[in-house]
Amino acid sequence: MSNPEVLPRVLRDDHLGELHLRAAVLGSGTTARPGAPRWTELVVYRLAKAMEEPPAGEYVVGKIGRSVLAHHPSCRLANARVMSRLDPRSVMSPPVIRCLECPVDLASPSTLLERTKYQVLRARTPADLAKVLLQARPGTPAPTHPTGMVAAVFEQVREADQGFDRYCVEHIDTIKGVGA
Repeated sequence: MSNPEVLPRVLRDDHLGELHLRAAVLGSGTTARPGAPRWTELVVYRLAKAMEEPPAGEYVVGKIGRSVLAHHPSCRLANARVMSRLDPRSVMSPPVIRCLECPVDLASPSTLLERTKYQVLRARTPADLAKVLLQARPGTPAPTHPTGMVAAVFEQVREADQGFDRYCVEHIDTIKGVGA
């Protein structure tokens, strides 16, 4: 097992604002792919032993939903709550991608860009952390074992945290089709 370094960290949450904590990074991953307009980033932290708050708990997961997708204000996919006005100077960095369902003009001041979403999730125990990482999108069944980016994050956290590895050996690895 590795021994990650505990350092001051600043995480953002759309509802809680900035959170300052001392923690070690246990694992991270992203679904980013070249040309993809949306992706998710995950970072799993273990709080320092002496840290009581914020937030309460042993583990903290920083989840960021990123997008470079631009919409016309009348687009059926555009939702003003999760959009911001596109600054035409920022069209190139990172490259903004036009929605395929609407006639968006990237030079128009009314063009909307999907906002970055920040979320901090807390877990007291290794079992709670597994549940947080295995969360499914609303309307879809929760997976019983990790796949894709989450599987890579699981492996990193298992390598860095003996308690999480022990939980996985006892509960996750025993699911049919998942090797120990």
